[in-house]
Amino acid sequence: MIISYTGDYLGDTATTLTFQLHVLNQKLDATASYSTSNTIPYSSSTVSSMVGKIRPRGEKVCLILPLDYNLADYILKTNSNLVNNTAFQNAYKGFYLTTANSTLAGAGSGSIRRFDLDDAVSGVNIYYHDGNSVSSKVRNFYFLFRL
Repeated sequence: MIISYTGDYLGDTATTLTFQLHVLNQKLDATASYSTSNTIPYSSSTVSSMVGKIRPRGEKVCLILPLDYNLADYILKTNSNLVNNTAFQNAYKGFYLTTANSTLAGAGSGSIRRFDLDDAVSGVNIYYHDGNSVSSKVRNFYFLFRL
């Protein structure tokens, strides 16, 4: 998963964070407004975990989270969900990203960062080999929030 970083932040960006990704159990309503007080059910299984910092990817700065191999394999083997972006989003309700398990140095450490899910690079990219070629192929699925 790749999420474009806007460069906007609050706090200490030098803090190393533990990013954990979970799959949502229900689809978000595109017409609703959500805040930190909303509770959306998500899977207790972590589908990606990374300790680190945001880094460049080409001309953009991004958070790059490798998906769990079993999830990526399941996604690729479920062809009906790969037909188009809409089918993918209907099958996979969304993702929950947290840094709640980060080890912080105390008051004043840590940060809040702003990401751009509508950026052209933000989404789920699955790289794979089809058995017929030595070069990898990619399937891209994007986050679409604009109505």
